[in-house]
Amino acid sequence: MTDVSAHDLVVRRGPRVVLTGIDLAVTSGTIIGLVGPNGSGKSTLLRSLYRVVEPDAGVVLVGGSDVWRDLTPRRLARTLAVVGQERPSEFAFTVGEVVMTGRTPHHRIGRGDTRGDVAVVEDALARVGMGEHTNRPMSELSGGEKQRVLLARALAQQPTVLVLDEPTNHLDIRAQLEIMELVAGLGVTTVMAVHELTLAAAYCDRIVLIDQGRIVADGDTRDVLDSDLLSAVFGVRVHCGDHPLTGRLQLSFAPADTPSPPTNDTKVAT
Repeated sequence: MTDVSAHDLVVRRGPRVVLTGIDLAVTSGTIIGLVGPNGSGKSTLLRSLYRVVEPDAGVVLVGGSDVWRDLTPRRLARTLAVVGQERPSEFAFTVGEVVMTGRTPHHRIGRGDTRGDVAVVEDALARVGMGEHTNRPMSELSGGEKQRVLLARALAQQPTVLVLDEPTNHLDIRAQLEIMELVAGLGVTTVMAVHELTLAAAYCDRIVLIDQGRIVADGDTRDVLDSDLLSAVFGVRVHCGDHPLTGRLQLSFAPADTPSPPTNDTKVAT
Protein backbone atom coordinates (compact mmCIF):
# COMPACT_ATOMS: atom_id res chain seq x y z
CA MET A 1 0.00 0.00 0.00
CA THR A 2 1.25 3.49 -0.88
CA ASP A 3 0.86 6.02 1.94
CA VAL A 4 2.45 9.04 0.24
CA SER A 5 3.19 9.77 -3.39
CA ALA A 6 4.31 12.65 -5.57
CA HIS A 7 3.79 12.74 -9.31
CA ASP A 8 5.74 14.93 -11.76
CA LEU A 9 6.35 17.54 -9.05
CA VAL A 10 7.80 20.93 -10.02
CA VAL A 11 8.70 23.69 -7.54
CA ARG A 12 10.08 27.09 -8.58
CA ARG A 13 11.40 30.01 -6.58
CA GLY A 14 11.21 32.95 -8.93
CA PRO A 15 13.08 32.00 -12.10
CA ARG A 16 14.96 29.16 -10.36
CA VAL A 17 13.64 25.61 -10.64
CA VAL A 18 14.18 23.92 -7.25
CA LEU A 19 12.50 20.58 -8.03
CA THR A 20 11.53 19.14 -11.37
CA GLY A 21 10.02 15.88 -12.54
CA ILE A 22 9.86 14.39 -9.04
CA ASP A 23 8.08 11.03 -8.82
CA LEU A 24 8.01 9.35 -5.43
CA ALA A 25 5.97 6.52 -3.93
CA VAL A 26 6.29 5.70 -0.23
CA THR A 27 4.95 2.29 0.75
CA SER A 28 3.59 1.45 4.17
CA GLY A 29 6.00 0.52 6.93
CA THR A 30 9.19 1.58 5.17
CA ILE A 31 11.83 4.12 6.17
CA ILE A 32 12.78 6.28 3.19
CA GLY A 33 15.92 8.42 3.35
CA LEU A 34 16.24 11.49 1.15
CA VAL A 35 19.93 12.23 0.61
CA GLY A 36 21.84 14.64 -1.57
CA PRO A 37 24.20 17.63 -1.48
CA ASN A 38 23.21 20.83 0.30
CA GLY A 39 20.71 22.74 -1.82
CA SER A 40 19.68 19.68 -3.81
CA GLY A 41 15.99 20.07 -2.88
CA LYS A 42 15.52 17.55 -0.03
CA SER A 43 13.80 19.92 2.41
CA THR A 44 11.71 21.50 -0.33
CA LEU A 45 10.41 18.07 -1.30
CA LEU A 46 9.51 17.33 2.32
CA ARG A 47 7.72 20.67 2.67
CA SER A 48 5.73 19.91 -0.45
CA LEU A 49 4.62 16.64 1.14
CA TYR A 50 3.37 18.28 4.34
CA ARG A 51 1.62 21.24 2.75
CA VAL A 52 4.03 24.11 3.34
CA VAL A 53 5.50 24.58 -0.16
CA GLU A 54 2.84 24.36 -2.86
CA PRO A 55 4.21 22.87 -6.08
CA ASP A 56 3.94 24.81 -9.33
CA ALA A 57 3.00 21.58 -11.13
CA GLY A 58 2.28 18.00 -10.24
CA VAL A 59 0.37 16.45 -7.37
CA VAL A 60 1.07 15.15 -3.85
CA LEU A 61 -1.19 12.42 -2.48
CA VAL A 62 -1.43 11.30 1.15
CA GLY A 63 -3.70 8.35 1.78
CA GLY A 64 -5.00 8.78 -1.77
CA SER A 65 -6.10 12.40 -1.22
CA ASP A 66 -4.62 15.43 -2.93
CA VAL A 67 -2.79 17.36 -0.21
CA TRP A 68 -3.50 20.76 -1.74
CA ARG A 69 -7.02 20.23 -3.12
CA ASP A 70 -8.67 17.70 -0.83
CA LEU A 71 -7.06 18.16 2.59
CA THR A 72 -6.99 21.05 5.03
CA PRO A 73 -3.88 21.35 7.24
CA ARG A 74 -5.95 20.00 10.14
CA ARG A 75 -7.11 16.92 8.24
CA LEU A 76 -3.61 16.27 6.93
CA ALA A 77 -2.21 16.46 10.48
CA ARG A 78 -4.41 13.53 11.51
CA THR A 79 -2.53 11.35 9.03
CA LEU A 80 0.91 12.89 8.65
CA ALA A 81 3.13 14.29 11.42
CA VAL A 82 6.27 16.36 11.01
CA VAL A 83 9.43 16.82 13.05
CA GLY A 84 11.19 19.81 11.54
CA GLN A 85 14.13 21.89 12.64
CA GLU A 86 14.19 23.06 16.27
CA ARG A 87 12.24 26.25 17.01
CA PRO A 88 13.33 27.94 20.28
CA SER A 89 9.84 29.40 20.92
CA GLU A 90 8.58 25.90 21.73
CA PHE A 91 10.93 25.52 24.65
CA ALA A 92 9.22 27.88 27.10
CA PHE A 93 6.85 24.99 27.92
CA THR A 94 7.06 21.72 29.78
CA VAL A 95 7.57 18.39 28.07
CA GLY A 96 3.94 17.41 28.63
CA GLU A 97 2.61 20.70 27.30
CA VAL A 98 4.63 20.39 24.09
CA VAL A 99 3.54 16.81 23.44
CA MET A 100 -0.11 17.65 24.19
CA THR A 101 -0.08 20.09 21.24
CA GLY A 102 0.12 16.98 19.08
CA ARG A 103 -3.51 16.29 19.99
CA THR A 104 -4.70 19.60 18.48
CA PRO A 105 -5.74 18.13 15.09
CA HIS A 106 -8.11 15.77 16.93
CA HIS A 107 -9.77 18.46 19.08
CA ARG A 108 -13.07 20.10 18.39
CA ILE A 109 -13.17 23.86 18.86
CA GLY A 110 -13.60 24.73 22.52
CA ARG A 111 -12.95 21.20 23.76
CA GLY A 112 -10.30 20.74 26.43
CA ASP A 113 -7.90 17.86 26.89
CA THR A 114 -9.63 14.58 27.68
CA ARG A 115 -8.50 11.51 29.56
CA GLY A 116 -8.01 9.91 26.18
CA ASP A 117 -5.66 12.74 25.15
CA VAL A 118 -3.67 12.33 28.35
CA ALA A 119 -3.37 8.58 27.73
CA VAL A 120 -2.12 9.15 24.17
CA VAL A 121 0.47 11.68 25.39
CA GLU A 122 1.67 9.35 28.13
CA ASP A 123 2.02 6.51 25.63
CA ALA A 124 3.91 8.72 23.17
CA LEU A 125 6.36 9.83 25.86
CA ALA A 126 6.86 6.25 27.01
CA ARG A 127 7.63 5.13 23.44
CA VAL A 128 10.47 7.65 23.17
CA GLY A 129 11.82 6.97 26.67
CA MET A 130 10.70 10.29 28.16
CA GLY A 131 7.81 9.08 30.31
CA GLU A 132 9.38 10.32 33.54
CA HIS A 133 9.96 13.84 32.27
CA THR A 134 6.44 15.18 31.71
CA ASN A 135 6.81 18.18 34.02
CA ARG A 136 10.36 19.16 33.09
CA PRO A 137 10.84 22.46 31.25
CA MET A 138 11.97 21.95 27.69
CA SER A 139 14.72 24.50 28.28
CA GLU A 140 16.43 22.08 30.69
CA LEU A 141 16.69 19.19 28.22
CA SER A 142 19.67 18.11 26.18
CA GLY A 143 19.51 18.26 22.40
CA GLY A 144 18.80 14.55 22.16
CA GLU A 145 16.06 14.76 24.80
CA LYS A 146 14.41 17.68 23.01
CA GLN A 147 14.38 15.71 19.78
CA ARG A 148 12.76 12.77 21.57
CA VAL A 149 10.04 15.10 22.88
CA LEU A 150 9.37 16.53 19.41
CA LEU A 151 9.13 12.98 18.10
CA ALA A 152 6.68 12.17 20.92
CA ARG A 153 4.59 15.18 19.91
CA ALA A 154 4.44 13.82 16.38
CA LEU A 155 3.42 10.39 17.68
CA ALA A 156 0.67 12.01 19.77
CA GLN A 157 -0.99 12.96 16.47
CA GLN A 158 -1.38 9.20 15.90
CA PRO A 159 -0.13 9.50 12.31
CA THR A 160 0.30 6.80 9.73
CA VAL A 161 3.22 8.75 8.21
CA LEU A 162 6.15 10.56 9.83
CA VAL A 163 8.15 13.23 7.98
CA LEU A 164 11.49 14.09 9.57
CA ASP A 165 13.75 16.90 8.40
CA GLU A 166 17.31 15.97 9.44
CA PRO A 167 16.26 14.59 12.85
CA THR A 168 19.87 14.12 14.01
CA ASN A 169 21.09 17.61 13.12
CA HIS A 170 23.32 19.17 15.83
CA LEU A 171 23.24 16.03 18.01
CA ASP A 172 26.30 14.19 19.30
CA ILE A 173 27.00 10.70 17.98
CA ARG A 174 25.29 8.86 20.86
CA ALA A 175 22.13 10.97 20.52
CA GLN A 176 22.17 10.48 16.74
CA LEU A 177 22.26 6.71 17.10
CA GLU A 178 19.59 6.75 19.82
CA ILE A 179 17.21 8.80 17.66
CA MET A 180 17.76 6.61 14.61
CA GLU A 181 17.28 3.42 16.63
CA LEU A 182 14.10 4.90 18.05
CA VAL A 183 12.72 5.84 14.62
CA ALA A 184 13.61 2.42 13.21
CA GLY A 185 11.70 0.72 16.02
CA LEU A 186 8.48 2.72 15.72
CA GLY A 187 7.00 0.72 12.86
CA VAL A 188 5.61 3.91 11.28
CA THR A 189 6.02 4.79 7.61
CA THR A 190 8.78 7.41 7.62
CA VAL A 191 10.22 9.83 5.08
CA MET A 192 13.26 11.75 6.26
CA ALA A 193 15.97 13.99 4.93
CA VAL A 194 19.28 12.67 6.23
CA HIS A 195 22.48 14.70 6.14
CA GLU A 196 24.74 11.93 7.47
CA LEU A 197 25.07 9.29 4.77
CA THR A 198 26.45 6.78 7.26
CA LEU A 199 23.20 6.99 9.26
CA ALA A 200 21.11 6.70 6.10
CA ALA A 201 23.10 3.61 5.14
CA ALA A 202 22.56 1.98 8.51
CA TYR A 203 18.87 2.72 9.12
CA CYS A 204 16.95 3.38 5.89
CA ASP A 205 15.15 0.65 3.94
CA ARG A 206 15.24 2.71 0.76
CA ILE A 207 17.24 5.68 -0.44
CA VAL A 208 16.16 8.50 -2.75
CA LEU A 209 19.22 10.38 -4.02
CA ILE A 210 18.50 13.93 -5.15
CA ASP A 211 20.85 16.22 -7.04
CA GLN A 212 20.07 19.63 -8.52
CA GLY A 213 16.35 19.19 -7.96
CA ARG A 214 16.04 15.79 -9.64
CA ILE A 215 15.91 12.23 -8.39
CA VAL A 216 18.99 10.55 -9.77
CA ALA A 217 18.51 7.20 -7.99
CA ASP A 218 15.73 5.53 -6.01
CA GLY A 219 15.92 2.03 -4.65
CA ASP A 220 17.31 -0.39 -2.10
CA THR A 221 19.83 1.23 0.23
CA ARG A 222 22.78 -0.90 -0.86
CA ASP A 223 21.97 -0.33 -4.54
CA VAL A 224 21.73 3.47 -4.33
CA LEU A 225 24.57 4.08 -1.88
CA ASP A 226 27.07 2.88 -4.46
CA SER A 227 30.62 4.23 -4.37
CA ASP A 228 30.69 5.33 -8.02
CA LEU A 229 27.28 7.01 -7.90
CA LEU A 230 28.00 8.83 -4.63
CA SER A 231 31.40 9.92 -5.91
CA ALA A 232 29.78 11.44 -9.00
CA VAL A 233 27.10 13.30 -7.03
CA PHE A 234 29.11 14.48 -4.02
CA GLY A 235 32.52 14.90 -5.64
CA VAL A 236 34.38 12.78 -3.08
CA ARG A 237 35.93 9.33 -2.95
CA VAL A 238 33.68 6.74 -1.32
CA HIS A 239 34.31 3.27 0.05
CA CYS A 240 31.36 0.98 0.83
CA GLY A 241 31.69 -1.99 3.15
CA ASP A 242 30.14 -3.74 6.13
CA HIS A 243 30.34 -2.30 9.63
CA PRO A 244 32.56 -4.57 11.76
CA LEU A 245 30.25 -4.25 14.81
CA THR A 246 26.75 -4.28 13.29
CA GLY A 247 27.13 -5.82 9.83
CA ARG A 248 25.18 -2.88 8.37
CA LEU A 249 26.35 -0.94 5.34
CA GLN A 250 29.17 1.45 6.25
CA LEU A 251 30.51 4.32 4.16
CA SER A 252 33.92 5.98 4.34
CA PHE A 253 34.85 9.22 2.59
CA ALA A 254 37.96 11.03 1.40
CA PRO A 255 38.61 14.11 -0.75
CA ALA A 256 38.46 13.40 -4.46
CA ASP A 257 42.20 13.99 -4.90
CA THR A 258 43.30 11.66 -2.07
CA PRO A 259 45.68 9.01 -3.45
CA SER A 260 44.97 5.36 -2.82
CA PRO A 261 47.09 3.74 -0.08
CA PRO A 262 49.86 1.43 -1.26
CA THR A 263 48.97 -2.22 -1.53
CA ASN A 264 51.16 -5.11 -0.46
CA ASP A 265 52.32 -5.46 -4.04
CA THR A 266 53.26 -1.79 -4.34
CA LYS A 267 56.87 -0.82 -3.72
CA VAL A 268 57.20 2.30 -1.64
CA ALA A 269 60.21 4.48 -2.40
CA THR A 270 62.57 5.06 0.51
